[in-house]
Amino acid sequence: MTGRFLKHRFRIPEIAIGALLATAFWAIVALSPAVNRATDQKSQQHAQYRSESVAIEKPIWADPNWFIALFSLCLVVVAAYQYRALKKANAAAESAAKAAESAVLSGRHQLRAYVHVEKVDVDGTVGGTKPPAFKIRFKNFGQTPAHRVSHRCNMCLTFEGKEPRIQNPKRHRYADLGPSQGRTTILFTDDDIWELERFSAGSGNLYLVGEITYLDAFQVLETNAVPRYTQYRYLVQVTKSGSVLLSGAEGGNDSS
Repeated sequence: MTGRFLKHRFRIPEIAIGALLATAFWAIVALSPAVNRATDQKSQQHAQYRSESVAIEKPIWADPNWFIALFSLCLVVVAAYQYRALKKANAAAESAAKAAESAVLSGRHQLRAYVHVEKVDVDGTVGGTKPPAFKIRFKNFGQTPAHRVSHRCNMCLTFEGKEPRIQNPKRHRYADLGPSQGRTTILFTDDDIWELERFSAGSGNLYLVGEITYLDAFQVLETNAVPRYTQYRYLVQVTKSGSVLLSGAEGGNDSS
């Protein structure tokens, strides 16, 4: 906004100088016939005076039209110099505006909220008295509050060539998280998913996938702001004893 304002501001003198240049060139062109006519008249008078043996010689600088032409030429030079100076000032103003915008964006990135998964704990074992449950802890690692925070997650069994997807459309209720504040979502599972994992006999992969969305403190002031998101993916593996292990998965981890 500042850069555009300064750019239009400096273009006003440029238009005026352009008009001044046009006027100066017009003056030179307009005066040229007058100078030529004056020269012709002098030639005729000179011939007449010579015929009458009266020699009248006047220097060229004595003609006032030449002073006007010379003044117009100086005016053109001065105007060109001012135009060049204004172009430099305009470039400097645009550079300063871009630097100011970069500083604002840099400060915004430094101060905004960043909501990410802090840790995931597993409660229970496969084949035990109760199916495993995942306790997903997410936290605001930024310096300003995160507003309208929501979270959705699910288990997903995929086979070769298939990408795990977030299939649970249900989102937990919205909440606000101040700096360093967090919440925990508990994802309960049933025996069916673990039976499928066992039945796949290593031909498929079981994943824990999820997405967190929120608005940072700067977006709250905007109209129709697009929520920021954090997507995560964990590879789920079951040991022979029934314990559940989580490890980072390739792909599926992204944020804005």
